[in-house]
Amino acid sequence: MHPEDLVKDRFWRHIIDELHQNNFILKSQKLHPRRWALFYDRAATLIHKLWGDPDAVAALIVDQLEKQDLLSSGGSVVDLGCGTGLLTLELARRGYRVLAVDSSAEMINFLKKRLSGGMQVETVCSDFLAFCPSVPYDLCIAMNFPPLFSVRGVSQVERYASVRCSITLVDEALNADLEFRRKVAVDVLRVKPPNTGRLLVLWLVGLLLSRNILPNMKTLECSSRVEIEIKELLEFYKLYFAIFGVKNTTTERLFPLLLSRNTGETSQVTWERNMRFCLIWWW
Repeated sequence: MHPEDLVKDRFWRHIIDELHQNNFILKSQKLHPRRWALFYDRAATLIHKLWGDPDAVAALIVDQLEKQDLLSSGGSVVDLGCGTGLLTLELARRGYRVLAVDSSAEMINFLKKRLSGGMQVETVCSDFLAFCPSVPYDLCIAMNFPPLFSVRGVSQVERYASVRCSITLVDEALNADLEFRRKVAVDVLRVKPPNTGRLLVLWLVGLLLSRNILPNMKTLECSSRVEIEIKELLEFYKLYFAIFGVKNTTTERLFPLLLSRNTGETSQVTWERNMRFCLIWWW
């Protein structure tokens, strides 16, 4: 590789192909989209709970969007991969008009149940590559949304709005009592823990720079206390491991080993999620 390759579009096209081949999460999303779709449909409620305090996380991010003048009063926003409505609801509470797009019907249904009067929210259940709004929006956001990270994905996002913002969880430090991220990868899936978030951020910045677009970046840190029943956490990991072909019986056998402390008679697990997000926005 020559250093000049770093400013060429084709280099970053090659890099994202390599990432999808060598990162076990990205590879599985490409090879087994149906498994991931079933996971999101069946785990919507559990995914929402695992944010801990989703409203606080959303408020922190939307505060930053406003601080950077990415939102104007009463403006319109497309929320791609909206999930359970983490950002959609916070934006709607503040008076923004939101188009919430997600391919999971259950995620959309979960969001709809949380809507209240006066919120200007339109929902669309669709693959974002197959859908494009009839009118452009002021801002397009995509939080923890892997489909964005492809050449086609970036091009599609740019059709939605004149201002685009990617929000990616790049780092998470779990306390010593519950190091699931490391243990899941090593003890159950038998793979090296991936740095997926950081790699995707690096790729997106590189691609944009190769196109003479100078992106803006900001990191945000927050903590959120998670409280969840052990049986619910077990159900979550059954659904998650199934994506990678792990049987429920295997998950039930290994699950206690993932808890690095003895929960005793306690039926609930509690821990602090210490999260760091990277916001990237460009025009």
